Amino acid sequence: MKPSRVLRLALLVSCLESVWGTPVDQKEKLFALKYLKEYHYLSPLKSGNHNFKDALRIFQQNSDIPDTGLLDAKTITEMRKPRCGVPDFDEGGSSINSERKKRFSVSETFWTTFQLTYKFHNYASKGGLTPAKQRSIVLKAFTQWENISPFSFSDVTGSSSSPDITISFFAKGHGSCPFPFDNVGQDLAHAFFPEVGTVHFDDDETFTDGTPNGINLFSVALHEIGHLLGLKHSLHAAAIMHSIYKAYDPNMQLTNDDKNGIDYIYAQGNVTPGSTPSPCSDKHPGCIASQSYCDNVGLIGDSMRRICSKTCGQCDGSGVVAPCQDAVPQFLCAYYKGQSLCSKTNAYVFANCKKTCNFCSAG
Repeated sequence: MKPSRVLRLALLVSCLESVWGTPVDQKEKLFALKYLKEYHYLSPLKSGNHNFKDALRIFQQNSDIPDTGLLDAKTITEMRKPRCGVPDFDEGGSSINSERKKRFSVSETFWTTFQLTYKFHNYASKGGLTPAKQRSIVLKAFTQWENISPFSFSDVTGSSSSPDITISFFAKGHGSCPFPFDNVGQDLAHAFFPEVGTVHFDDDETFTDGTPNGINLFSVALHEIGHLLGLKHSLHAAAIMHSIYKAYDPNMQLTNDDKNGIDYIYAQGNVTPGSTPSPCSDKHPGCIASQSYCDNVGLIGDSMRRICSKTCGQCDGSGVVAPCQDAVPQFLCAYYKGQSLCSKTNAYVFANCKKTCNFCSAG
């Protein structure tokens, strides 16, 4: 080959690498484009974000790999990892100019009751886990969320009652759900935000327990329950609510990032997705849309006035809410008190039941 042709070829390769990074084949390029669209790094809307390089950089930041904006083998490897099927961003897509800090994110909807029931519609057909074992694994996942939230969850499988949450295993396209599964591989499950109460697991996957083989059912269930309660994907890679599947770990626990997200939605937490709120402010982005509940009597009204202090007009003249109050529904605090849980050593009750447990003067 003549030197001039060699030079032209080298320049061509260099130009391609400036867009795609270390060369990947055409199949991988199409896969990357599909991935960024499917998980809303690129917007599905005509008016949304369509900047490929910026979308790629946001994905790389989300994955804790160098954010070069170049499509290379390392980025493809990250995209190939098993994950939750819920998109990482809203339909407007990601934007380099509005990048969220690396912490939790919340939906604009939330539950207005805290005693939730769930029911299995069917069970995983692969992996050898019995229905009873699958129910015990999912119960363990719900229990972890109970421990950091005001919720209680009851399994009503087998009863005739209508549950708040349904758990199903489906393969490929399933009914009217707009998110078909992809055979064995990437999408493991998806769940819908409150108060839909629906979670679907991919029945083509081999769900297991206590082994590094297959897909750990507890890990996936723990993540999807977070979506059921109103959490979106976190940009914190260690969080349970990060989109990438976390393999079997006998000591798997919810993180502070996951807890901060739940506190922000339901317990007037002061760690927020953006800036810290003022002393009297709404603690949830859905407050204005739910303003009609402010005057309700009972649980819903009490919860609205605590979570949506500004919208519900609970501020005094100085813009401050009364400092001593329960941060979760009073009936839950009463239950904790009846169970002799009013103790400074119980961090959750001490933080959220100051009025009922007479902690107002406690430090």
